[in-house]
Amino acid sequence: MPATLSTLSIVFVESIYSAAGITDQAGRIEHKLLSVLILVVVSVANSISTKASTRLNSFFVVTKFLTIGAIVIAGISVVIIRATETPGHPVGDDVGGRDWFTKPWFGNRPTVNPDGSTTDWDHLSEWELLGHYSTALYGALWAYSGWDKVS
Repeated sequence: MPATLSTLSIVFVESIYSAAGITDQAGRIEHKLLSVLILVVVSVANSISTKASTRLNSFFVVTKFLTIGAIVIAGISVVIIRATETPGHPVGDDVGGRDWFTKPWFGNRPTVNPDGSTTDWDHLSEWELLGHYSTALYGALWAYSGWDKVS
């Protein structure tokens, strides 16, 4: 599926830039050339042999599991820091800011939208919430190619 492969290479590069804290470079030529390079590398690996393709797939699966493990370890670290912190002596001022310490972890929080407006989730009607949930579900199905599997 060439279109899927090209889209995945663009998303891969955007994820790398985002992880580095660079979120406004999508229009630069370096960003586009890196996406093309990723596309060429994956295409060549798929063209060489099924063995090379399988090795590349195994590498990405291991990378996914390591990333998931790192996220779990980071979450556990935050819980430990939060549990050991005393009110007069904060341990983790720089760990995730103070938002995780001062607000409920599973509570609704206002969201700043790309256009600068703010969405306050506590003040939305059930109909508006249903619209947001369905939009998120549609995006998730598209992102993971689940839409093809559903239909």
